[in-house]
This record gives sequence, C-alpha cells and structure tokens, in this order.
Amino acid sequence: MKYQLSKEVKFTPEWNANLDLPEEERVGFVLKVLSMGDVLLLMDTLESAGDSDGNVNSETLDVGTTTRLVMEARRLLPLYAEMTGLEGADDEVIGVDTICEYPQFIGLITEVLFKLIEISTPNEADTKN
Repeated sequence: MKYQLSKEVKFTPEWNANLDLPEEERVGFVLKVLSMGDVLLLMDTLESAGDSDGNVNSETLDVGTTTRLVMEARRLLPLYAEMTGLEGADDEVIGVDTICEYPQFIGLITEVLFKLIEISTPNEADTKN
C-alpha cells in the first residue's frame, strides 16, 4: 500500500477578504501536519460545537468553545504554523504568537485550526493500493 503524506501545506485563508487582495499582499501560512495527539485534542475541543452530522460552523461557536479554541491555538500555532504577510501600522511583522493575543484575529485563528485538522486527517485520496 502506498500512502501520500504531505508534511507541509501552503494555505491562504479567506479571513478579512484576504483572497481579494493582490497575491503579494495576502496573509499566508505554511502549515505542518498535526501529531495524532494534537489532532485528537483539537477534535475533542470542537466535538461539542458540532451539529448531528459533526459539522462545525466557526461563526456560531459559543464562548466556551471559542475560549478553548484560542487556548489550543496559543499552544498549536507556534508549533505547526508559519505566517507571512501580516504587518502592524508601524511595519512590524505580526506572527502567530501575536494573533493569538488579540480578539480581532479569532476568525483567522479558527480558520487556520480548521485547516490544520483537514490536512492532518487522512482521506481516500491519500491512500492508494
């Protein structure tokens, strides 16, 4: 059996109309596949927020789930995500540690966490006999 495992994935989030910007101005990430333990912890955090089919809408998360997600982001993003393209007003580079500290980035944080789960859980296209 052959298995296709991508250890890193480039990701451009939709957050804050990012995709409408010229490519050189977009916020982008290089994401690394989560370890099994981190996948399970993150999925456990999201489990209570899902509908009967297990789907989670990041825009309707309750405060408790959002709080747990931000705590997970503070732990996971420095390990599994490299971010480029985000600068402060004084041209300072803003990194993943900073986005975990400010509420205006909650949408970005949750989008990246959902992508990390997606790239870290195998699907049928990953396996070939």
